Amino acid sequence: MVPGLYDRPKGCLFAPRCSYANDGLCQTRPALRAWQDGAVRCHYPLGETKQQEVAA
Repeated sequence: MVPGLYDRPKGCLFAPRCSYANDGLCQTRPALRAWQDGAVRCHYPLGETKQQEVAA
């Protein structure tokens, strides 16, 4: 289920339903970055197994 407009989690919106999410990443919103032919806001974009750097 997609979170509603007023009940979104802090940090990553997909963390509650992501198998890669952990406590540190759940609290940090992913940075928007180039990926394939567009942009993505994810710590683990599809096909990547290496965690992205999280800015403090």
